[in-house]
Amino acid sequence: MKNKSPYSVYFIDDHTILREGLVLIFQMNPGFQIVGQAGSAELALLEIFHLQPDLIVLDISLPGKSGLELASEIRTKLPLTKIILLSRHDQFEYIQKAKRIGVHAYVLKDEAGKDLVDAAKSVMDGFYYLSPRLMTKSNHLEKEHDLEKNDTDKLKLLTAREREILRLIAEGLNDIQLGEELKIKPKTAKIHRQNIMDKLDIHKATELLLFANKNL
Repeated sequence: MKNKSPYSVYFIDDHTILREGLVLIFQMNPGFQIVGQAGSAELALLEIFHLQPDLIVLDISLPGKSGLELASEIRTKLPLTKIILLSRHDQFEYIQKAKRIGVHAYVLKDEAGKDLVDAAKSVMDGFYYLSPRLMTKSNHLEKEHDLEKNDTDKLKLLTAREREILRLIAEGLNDIQLGEELKIKPKTAKIHRQNIMDKLDIHKATELLLFANKNL
């Protein structure tokens, strides 16, 4: 991990035994500091926007507001906070939706005990993390979109400014957030995004996010 240590972590999971077990694993790692935990979105919302943790470990299935809904809200209000999504679902629909929201890692719950710390380290180093069991399926998805060919050559088509914007897109920023980060109008950010897609010959937002996560 780079830059700052320890990183502050907040856990949101309604399964108390699992949550406390994962918290214990993180407490044994000096690179992380647990700053809070909650069993529902409603309880978490009372704290996370005040604490502004570096990392949030979030269950996809929560009572009331779902983990995906909460992740979307967090990405909007705390764009610098990284999010790891815990899930029992291995279907691509869930993984793709999580990526569209801007989640930084997708970890299967039954692999969390051995994979979650590695996921957290990868995420804090600026990488996207996917549970190893899902990697083969993910590769098939990328082939389906034909994003694995000539990626290096495609990146050369982008200006330095466009590569900077693509890195922010990989972090899940929308046009409004891009505008705030780059001090430009959201409309200008949208134009930049479209220009990037045109240069890369990419036609869907999900394909652009996959390309950015793979190559940056």
